[in-house]
Amino acid sequence: MNFRRNLQNSFITLLILFSTGDFQESKITALDEVKLDSSVQPNDEMLLMHPNSAIRITAINVPSTARYILMQAHSHFHNVTLSYDINPVEDRFVTGRNLGLLVENRETNNTKPLFLKYEANGNNSISILIFSHIISYKDPIPGACNVEFSVELAPYLHTRFNNYSITVEHQPALSPYPKRSSRPSCENEFLEYELYHSYLSPMEFTEELYFQKILQMSDLETAREIGREIRLFGFAPKSYFSSL
Repeated sequence: MNFRRNLQNSFITLLILFSTGDFQESKITALDEVKLDSSVQPNDEMLLMHPNSAIRITAINVPSTARYILMQAHSHFHNVTLSYDINPVEDRFVTGRNLGLLVENRETNNTKPLFLKYEANGNNSISILIFSHIISYKDPIPGACNVEFSVELAPYLHTRFNNYSITVEHQPALSPYPKRSSRPSCENEFLEYELYHSYLSPMEFTEELYFQKILQMSDLETAREIGREIRLFGFAPKSYFSSL
């Protein structure tokens, strides 16, 4: 999804295929730590997660121009949970295969950590793609005018699909406002949005190609080059529809 204001810095691609407010008590067997360097873009990393394990993810070298860091985590087939807390608290986590949460810049070089959990009954480990985007003081804040999704700041998308259409829902963004200023109201908020989508090639559903496509679509110019723009209905609606 792309916000037209300050396009180069505001382009965010994020799909939530399955999101739920339910979380079963986990039996975590390991807690590893990963640090994403915000001074390097792109900063994607591939992780191997074992069943019933957790990873602490922290953004480091956060520039003073950043208001938030958008952390993303993507799995190919299995649901994982991204949370603000080591033990997920209601309305402070998302579960699915394509996840993202905003972490505020504390102006201490590093952000507070997020926690990524993978729960499974079997013994199969899975690959996870993680990376981050800088949301500067000049950028719209994705999902900051949320009134429907469970997490207060909801930068992610909800998607539903069948054999005939794809429905994508999002929560409105908040326009940029100066550092140390009071947050403006969302009542008169208006931003124009762009939405692009791109398919994997027929019969090419490998994990490598899947993650490669996600990274390609997270870049504005590449998304415009290889993606198809979905025309919107009305003025910044909460749902978009695309025929397959």
